[in-house]
Amino acid sequence: TELCYLFSTTLPKLSVLVFYLRIFFEDKVRRAIYLVMGIVSLAFIINLILVFTACIPLAYRWDKCIEGGRCFVKATTAYTATSLPNIITDIDVLLLPLPTLLKLQISMAKKIGLIVTFILSSL
Repeated sequence: TELCYLFSTTLPKLSVLVFYLRIFFEDKVRRAIYLVMGIVSLAFIINLILVFTACIPLAYRWDKCIEGGRCFVKATTAYTATSLPNIITDIDVLLLPLPTLLKLQISMAKKIGLIVTFILSSL
């Protein structure tokens, strides 16, 4: 389930960020998008390594009856380490388009509609 969680949180977030790259052309925004993409990818790789190296042998993670098996990290610590960067990058993805949307020279109703659309799609 941890692998499913990692892939199901990382890949959609990266796809949204790639979409942002297609629609936002400001240098500052694009640099921020690339930075968040790097953080998301790095967190994915670190957590992937954590999943496979937290217990020796790997099967000890779900079968505590294996003799000589041990875990270097508690499961709750691993879950916290996995979810904290995830929450931070979720907030980043949510906030990235807002400065650009606020600068648009359109009516306030359309601006609010766009912001609500981006917020709902980020959720």
